[in-house]
Amino acid sequence: MKVLDSPLSSDEDFTLTSDSPPEFEITADVFQKMTGEDLQSTVDISRWKKGIEALCDYNKIEAEVAAAESTSAEVRRAIREMIFPALREVKSNLKDAGVWKLSVEDIEQTQRDVLMNGLVEGCDGNVHLFNTMALQIVQIAVVGVSYRAQEESWAHRVFKRDIRITPEADIVEETLKLLKLRSPDEDNNKQRKITSMMTRGVMTYMERQILATALRAPWRIGHGHPLPYELLTGSGSHDLIRLSIPVLQSLLDHRKFIFVPSDTNELHYKTIGDALEPREYAIIDDLSEYVGRLKRGGYRGEWRTVLEDGLERFMDDAAQQIVVGAYRASEFSPPQLFYSHRDFVHEAARIVIADSSYLDHRGFPMLIEVADNMCRTYFGAQSIERPALAAFGATDAPFRHLAERATRV
Repeated sequence: MKVLDSPLSSDEDFTLTSDSPPEFEITADVFQKMTGEDLQSTVDISRWKKGIEALCDYNKIEAEVAAAESTSAEVRRAIREMIFPALREVKSNLKDAGVWKLSVEDIEQTQRDVLMNGLVEGCDGNVHLFNTMALQIVQIAVVGVSYRAQEESWAHRVFKRDIRITPEADIVEETLKLLKLRSPDEDNNKQRKITSMMTRGVMTYMERQILATALRAPWRIGHGHPLPYELLTGSGSHDLIRLSIPVLQSLLDHRKFIFVPSDTNELHYKTIGDALEPREYAIIDDLSEYVGRLKRGGYRGEWRTVLEDGLERFMDDAAQQIVVGAYRASEFSPPQLFYSHRDFVHEAARIVIADSSYLDHRGFPMLIEVADNMCRTYFGAQSIERPALAAFGATDAPFRHLAERATRV
């Protein structure tokens, strides 16, 4: 009966066909180029160190880190000299493409007059799963905050049972159905996909619905991607796509939004961001490339029909209006990506850098951090684990559904 304490976020670029074969082969040459050694040497047990000796290879670690950072510095220099000046020319359809820098006074003024005046609200959510053979409980929560000591929270629990037996049901027939339902199939166990949709898809949807309809500040800042993969593909549900389009359109119409992901697969954008100096930001691209990849790979077979029902038109329009940029808040922090409406991209960059300056070691928006902390405080794993354990404790077999890891000492 183990709680999976994993506040899922929507900034990972995954696909509905994750069980498909890899698109490229990792050849011997590719492996050696990536690691500096051939695969046969890697799996040669005579080259492996035993016991505590395996933890003492400090010289190798230091040498590899130094070499990697030296190469990164050369890449950053090349990007500043060649890529930065070319951004505006290459992205001629994006009038604001290029690199811009804020002053310390810009940051202080934005913090004082915009953030601390409550003109920006942020939200973040989490998901906790309480999993047993008899019952799955999915708890989804979202918290919205501002710097005017205002906060609101929303939470919902979904109780998923593989089978719900009515009094007139044939228990033998229903048991056979249950066994078939829990058997792996060619679709890699549909029940897991239902749970995935309930967790990642619903939480991502609710975060954006709250940003679009429940928050009241002129500016709203959210976690992840403004056009998240799991909503545009429905996470396995046509209904979720249908519900998501008007919510995402409402955010798009509001225009004063900012999204910042914790991580991304768009490593080419992050590499550009890595060359930025403190308080600099680069306006790099719109979302046309992202939407194009999505349309080519996210809708196969019967799923292509969903594109014809207004989704493709919405995605093409949104891709032109939303831009992706990168920024560095301080000399200590890593670069971050941000997404905003093209009409307000400079204002968005100023706000997100000012808010991220409060966390100068992380360079990540403080409002998202505050929302996440409050969400974990109010709706952490214990908030679902303890009452569920108490409820199972009142049954005749309180330990029957405990997972092995839950009973380790």
